[in-house]
Amino acid sequence: METQLDASRYDWEVKSYGESKPLVEGTSLQANAENRRAYVMFEQTQTQQENVFCEPPAPERKVIVAMTSHFDFDDAQLQAMDKPNLDDFATNVNGFQGRILVAGHTDYQGSISYNEALAKRRAESVLQYLQTKLDPSNFVWEVKSFGELNPITEEQTLDANALNRRAFIVFKEGELPDDGAQP
Repeated sequence: METQLDASRYDWEVKSYGESKPLVEGTSLQANAENRRAYVMFEQTQTQQENVFCEPPAPERKVIVAMTSHFDFDDAQLQAMDKPNLDDFATNVNGFQGRILVAGHTDYQGSISYNEALAKRRAESVLQYLQTKLDPSNFVWEVKSFGELNPITEEQTLDANALNRRAFIVFKEGELPDDGAQP
């Protein structure tokens, strides 16, 4: 086949079947002969220049994420080491419109209701920082508190607790609601 067709224009695959998928049951010479077979699978390839339908679809909207993961125990103050990451996020989002969700998280220490409130304060501190870097009117802002309910890790060590004290930020590009509409 390769002598008759341009091999660079096809994807080739040879599949052989025998004992794994027998056509005929049994161990006779006739059954063995019928079960020895191979198939050549090939598919013609095309380039984008030859066929515009080969081009991958363009994304319909931008989605950008960031995370701050350096909150101290029982604290909602944004750390200096997280600000460059948030600055990069703001730079990437600048010029777009859409929704920004800031989700706060805690470790397992403390009551559920206390951790919910602490996670909300963490998310709000990230939101306040981002609103100094971006035009707030270009976005619908949302704060969510997950408290201790969505940990990165289930371990209960000091390092694991530190990982779980975080805020997660998601931007989704889209049109803003009309002035009179609720987000």
